[in-house]
Formats: sequence, structure tokens, C-alpha cells
Amino acid sequence: YVKPGEACQHAMQCWAAKLLDCRAGPDGQSTCRARPALGEACQPGPPDGFGNPRCRNDAVCDAVAKKCVPPPPAGKPCIEATCAAGAFCADEVCRAVGQAGAACTHPDGHECAPGLGCVDGKCTAASCG
Repeated sequence: YVKPGEACQHAMQCWAAKLLDCRAGPDGQSTCRARPALGEACQPGPPDGFGNPRCRNDAVCDAVAKKCVPPPPAGKPCIEATCAAGAFCADEVCRAVGQAGAACTHPDGHECAPGLGCVDGKCTAASCG
């Protein structure tokens, strides 16, 4: 693997050093660099070809501001299909996760609060066996 600051050709080479991706610098040379943090400039767009986000894990890249910002809360438009904790992205809008008894449609439970799953169309406490 490539170390931080060394030349690279794709993000996969930089994975060993967490929070790094392969980005071109002002001189045009691509090197393993830290992904931008909150408030830093970023390049909007989908995750790279390996699924790496444009910003560090606590941020998303706002396409208008071209800066890493906190994920949006419920009621705001999703950014990079991402929302703040306690919300999920549906139809490009962040929606609050459901509490026990709330309606849900996805068996994976992402519409429900932590510890709940979607069973028979309702957010339900998980149970074993």
C-alpha cells in the first residue's frame, strides 16, 4: 500500500491509511491525501469507484458550497443520499426514523430507530428466536 503523501493511481492503494483517498494536488500529481474534514473544500459527486465518500465519515460534500458539512437532519434534503443520525434518506429528503409501532416498508429496518426492525410493516423491537 501507498503511504500518506506518496504517489498513487487509485484510492485502493491508499486504503491501509484510514481516511485517505488518491487525489490530485496543485501540481497535478495524485497522492494519498486525507479526505477533507468539516468546513474544508471538497469535490462534489458520487463516492469514488470504490465506494469511498468525498469527505471524512462525519461529513458530506455540499455540492453548492463545495465544502464538507454535517449530514442534514430530518426535514432537509439529503446530501449524497446521507442524513444525520436519527434520520434516513427517502425520495431525496431526510426523514426521522420511526419509533416502536411506526409504519415502515423496508425489512432491513433502516426506517426504524436503533434496536428496532421492520416486522409486518411496523417498527418492532428485535427479538431472537
